[in-house]
Amino acid sequence: MYTLQFKKNSSKYFNDALAFAYELNADFENDIITIRVPDEYLVNAYATFRSLFGIIQNWKGTVAYYNNKEVHPFQFILKAHNIGDCELKRTNCNSYDFGCKFLKLTWYKVGNFNGEKWVIDKPKIKAKLEHQINENAINICNIFDNNQVSYFIENLPDFIIPDNITFKTIYKDKYVDGIKISVPFSVSPIREYRNAIIL
Repeated sequence: MYTLQFKKNSSKYFNDALAFAYELNADFENDIITIRVPDEYLVNAYATFRSLFGIIQNWKGTVAYYNNKEVHPFQFILKAHNIGDCELKRTNCNSYDFGCKFLKLTWYKVGNFNGEKWVIDKPKIKAKLEHQINENAINICNIFDNNQVSYFIENLPDFIIPDNITFKTIYKDKYVDGIKISVPFSVSPIREYRNAIIL
């Protein structure tokens, strides 16, 4: 559910904004206009929202929420519109790690060293992806499958051993007592192995 609120003001365009808001079934109470749009109607509401934001985008007190989390009012609607366009192009699905081109995360970089093992932080991967899904309105897409994301995460390796055959250790410099030392920081696939893994 996307919710937009803006306040009554003295702008000469207020009545125009209110008319667009009423097209989106707005409520007008206590000088606050509230629009609530379920996910399944977001894409089709884009044209009206675009006209509305042409008026109210710089008005103070304009706020928006998606699933009760604050989002940028217009940018979120634009992202939802882009998702709607993307849904028509099914080649954008299933050719990416998580089944959607809008989910961008290099899974093997999310982890930490435990001895010589690079432990994959699956809960953190899940949290990062959930944030992207909500931030980019991805779950309004009728093709997107959250179960596929969960399946992918569950089937990632629990750890990687950088053996310089498949993966190598990435180091970064830090200073200890004024002396620069290199410490293990992350991992990266060996060039010859890169094409053999899902990135």
